[in-house]
Amino acid sequence: MNFKKFNEIAELVGIIAIVGSLAFVGMQLRQSQLIALAEVEGAYAIASIEMASLMNDNSDVWHRGTTNGELDASEALVFEGIVTALSDRAWAMQNQYKLLGDDENAEAVVHAFAAFLHARPGARRIWTEREAELKRSRGILLPEALEATSTFVETIYEDLATLDRYED
Repeated sequence: MNFKKFNEIAELVGIIAIVGSLAFVGMQLRQSQLIALAEVEGAYAIASIEMASLMNDNSDVWHRGTTNGELDASEALVFEGIVTALSDRAWAMQNQYKLLGDDENAEAVVHAFAAFLHARPGARRIWTEREAELKRSRGILLPEALEATSTFVETIYEDLATLDRYED
């Protein structure tokens, strides 16, 4: 009888240890996710500072480009590069948030980029032209990829249309 009672106590202690270790693993996973989200936010801040620096270093080109002013060929390349970098940053941040399960911040990044484009007609034109060219190229090189449309691009177009309606 003593052995049976000892066996039952050992099983109970084992079950409690398993439950405790699972709770600890859950807490570690949550902490890891919070750390990853903080790293994403930090990377976003660093990228924003770099983008602001790039715009400041080319402020005349940036200003004329965003207002659809005249740019020579080399200035147009600089402006396109800035707009492309901003778009790529927004897309990457949205994807990082989505991978971490933070859909709310993922959507916020896309909406903020759409509002950014709406306020800067020249940047919007460059972005729209680039997306049209990417879609055309994908249609030629990867026709099956067109079926899996990008929610990033779709959401930006929808947001721009909504913002345009409110402007009228």
